[in-house]
Amino acid sequence: MNTPTPTDPRERLALGQRLNNLVGPDVQPWHLKASYEVFDENGKSIDKGAFEEWWVSEKKYKLGYQGAEFSQEEYGTDHGMLHSGQKDWPSGPLSFLRRTIEQPIPSKEDLDDWGQLNLERKFGTAQLPCTALSYHGGKEVSERSASFCFEPTKAILLYSNSSDRINQTTFAHFFLFQDRYVARDRRLLFLGKPALSIHVDTLETLNPPDQANVSPPGNALPVARRVELSSVESDHYLMKEVMPEYPVAAKMQGVQGRVILAFTISRDGRVTEVRVLAGPQLLQKAAEDAVRQWLFKPYLLGGEAVEVETEAQVIFNLGSR
Repeated sequence: MNTPTPTDPRERLALGQRLNNLVGPDVQPWHLKASYEVFDENGKSIDKGAFEEWWVSEKKYKLGYQGAEFSQEEYGTDHGMLHSGQKDWPSGPLSFLRRTIEQPIPSKEDLDDWGQLNLERKFGTAQLPCTALSYHGGKEVSERSASFCFEPTKAILLYSNSSDRINQTTFAHFFLFQDRYVARDRRLLFLGKPALSIHVDTLETLNPPDQANVSPPGNALPVARRVELSSVESDHYLMKEVMPEYPVAAKMQGVQGRVILAFTISRDGRVTEVRVLAGPQLLQKAAEDAVRQWLFKPYLLGGEAVEVETEAQVIFNLGSR
């Protein structure tokens, strides 16, 4: 494919979305099998399993996780989403597996409010063209800005990171599928340590799709729809951000830093199910209390408000207090 990497940052991301994401109006139904490995906060392997999906449309699909720690099947239908197997949702790094495979670059709508600027980054001996995001159309970015880095002569996504490089993803060993570049191997890092590895074993077009593959069994139960968004994407919907109260004990001991949290946004935009992922112990409760007061615009999927699983960081700096 003759797809040189554009120099204009918005054109670069638009082409990157077209060539690296498995979503879009021109995508034909497909079937995918992948193997994965999950790691704990210290980079130790804690689970291995298989992921499989039959995708016909946004509202008609079947996906399944089969691991020692988590096993579940999900069905998309015209009347909503259903689950069989474990009742809870995939959590931790596993919650971002599907998104990492299908949409490694967020949609145009989720990136429109961000300033998009070019940034050259060095990886070993390679110099890669990147597009970085700046808040509110700002004119400054750095290697700590959220960014997407591409192969120099083609718009193949090789690397992405969230703000402050809390989450990083590398992509390798590509093959062509429906005029898209698909990475056979993806590796997610959290705070520089392995969090999730994914290997795509099989990806094939379904022509025609077998409706039996996406039909839910009688024991599947309806659940509220939920999507996983990166912090970059969810920030686009943030309407009210409450700053934390600096804990007195932390001030007295000179404790500062950042607390990273995972949380769910309800269909009406309120924060629920907050979980601390990392950060100084003395700052965690204050960060959690602040995030519980944040408000977001409802996230719409096919015109329907759905729950969102995402992450954020709260920074405590004694110099600003």
